[in-house]
Amino acid sequence: MIPQLTNSNKSKPIFDRHKPPPQKLPKVLVVDDDAAGADSLAFMLSHAGYKTAVAYSGKEAIERASEFKPDMLLSDVRMPEVDGVHAAIEISKLFPHCQCLLFSGHVDSKSVIDDFREKGHKFEFFEKPLHPQELISKLKFALG
Repeated sequence: MIPQLTNSNKSKPIFDRHKPPPQKLPKVLVVDDDAAGADSLAFMLSHAGYKTAVAYSGKEAIERASEFKPDMLLSDVRMPEVDGVHAAIEISKLFPHCQCLLFSGHVDSKSVIDDFREKGHKFEFFEKPLHPQELISKLKFALG
């Protein structure tokens, strides 16, 4: 048996050779003006091993991104004031490493995304409804 180092003031081990080091959880910022949808997505992703934060508008997403520093933005396209595409552009400027997955239930949103791709923005797009396993697969692929 391998002895464990202990702190003289506490009985708990301070070093355990059998415990792997903690891994950094990928951070996903979930954005949707449908609060129930955003909260559900965040809940599902947190249980799949991601650290999540939620915003309910594009404007709030930009503010939250500044403090949360996401690895991935998962955002609805159509929202009042600042839409998901423009929020993604601003967040990409702040955090160039941040991957952007945009979704929408509106057919014309894909053409909007395609226009921004032609301008050099790297956005992925998929249609609502979101299938949980497909979403998690896309996140794993995008985050490596």
